[in-house]
Amino acid sequence: MSYLRNSGKPFLGPFSLVRFVRQVLKTSILFAFCCAAFAQMPEIFAITNKRTYTLEDLSPEIQQNWKELPRRLDELRLSLLDEMVFNSLLEMEAKARKSTVERLLQIEIDTKLPKPSNAEIRAVYEANKEAIGGKSLEEVKSQIVAFLTYEERKKLLEDFKERLKRKYKVEILADVRSSELKPSDVLVVIGNKKITFQEFKQSSDQRILNEKLYAFNQLIDALEERVFNDLIIEEAQARKIALNELIAQEVTNKMKEFSGEESDELMENLREKLFEKYGARFSWKGFEQFVQRISVDGSPSKGRLDAPVTVIMFSDFQCPACAATHPMLQEAIRPYEDKVRFVVKYFPLKIHKDAFVAAQAAHAAYLQGKFFEYVEILYNNQQALDVISLRKYASQLGLDLRKFDSDMKSSMTKEKIKRDIEEGMSHGVVATPTVFVNGVLVSYERFSPPRFRRIIKRALKNEFSSQQ
Repeated sequence: MSYLRNSGKPFLGPFSLVRFVRQVLKTSILFAFCCAAFAQMPEIFAITNKRTYTLEDLSPEIQQNWKELPRRLDELRLSLLDEMVFNSLLEMEAKARKSTVERLLQIEIDTKLPKPSNAEIRAVYEANKEAIGGKSLEEVKSQIVAFLTYEERKKLLEDFKERLKRKYKVEILADVRSSELKPSDVLVVIGNKKITFQEFKQSSDQRILNEKLYAFNQLIDALEERVFNDLIIEEAQARKIALNELIAQEVTNKMKEFSGEESDELMENLREKLFEKYGARFSWKGFEQFVQRISVDGSPSKGRLDAPVTVIMFSDFQCPACAATHPMLQEAIRPYEDKVRFVVKYFPLKIHKDAFVAAQAAHAAYLQGKFFEYVEILYNNQQALDVISLRKYASQLGLDLRKFDSDMKSSMTKEKIKRDIEEGMSHGVVATPTVFVNGVLVSYERFSPPRFRRIIKRALKNEFSSQQ
């Protein structure tokens, strides 16, 4: 999620109030560290030919965060249950008023929000022109209004939730944090509706899985950096040179363009060289829980169908981050083209008005065997994804326009896109780009060609797959 520079509040896109409700309910837990009880956590360690590493070799801060994981997991469970209760209350109240949840929230929340002045809107726009990416004020006005009313909207939602709880007599029967719960146990009664522990697990397991992965990744990053830093010192001593001289020899003196990307690439080469020389091996028992089965049938792809590594990207063709990530992935995969299959899944976001029709056009191009050529054009022309432009791009590639038009509008194409969206959501996808390597989610902050190559190499070795 993007952030505006003059505040810590999220810069919200023009989505429905229902989606906003869900986002607000997630906000307090979005960056929570979640894991099984401390006593049950998977063993994490690293070994070189110089020493063995355990959790105790990490910083006090990392260790402290890990010790607090059970408490944070409890907070997550409580938040998720509260979200389920609120969603049920909204559905009950909408039914009682013979309306929809969307209309209910519009009446109870939207109409009561203060309206920001034009001056306030303009001030936010001017302060964030660079982050907005050159869009006009009119194009992003609704997003800015959502940003400015964020805190008040949260308060109105909380007040409305409390009123509904009193009206429908919410009764908590069991502690969702308990380890003794059985699937049939009733957690909450809302009027005459019951929420069982099984229903809670079905609703929350994916969110918990993603948060666990985020927590483990932080731990693994810290472990790997500790090993790398120790090996740099070890190598400098072996060569009988100063540490800065080693960095100069391996990184600085080899740079030609003096760019951040080049520096990262050279540092990654040094990391790989030292890990191999000193026999660095990482192990993480229990990583299998993070592997998700994602369908690739009927999706655009390149590479061998039986490739040992599958990279899947959920993409929105109007998303600037997707436009940057797509070529980055191609660059990372290139050295392993015969061993990696790259698959694209459609995930057009509602905040991008032309994203769905662009996905329809991309699928129509796929049906004529020109998907990747076509999406390259889409990514390079994200300000012009209207139907006329989409047909023009098809013509540039020599596609059969009659078939293109028919396929783009067909119900089968629309259903394919909707299935991809539903499947993505079932695997915890909420934004684009979202990338999986062999079914394991790759955190967005890890996106870089060197990082992706490291993940691919480890996947090829079937080594420490969970570090993704």
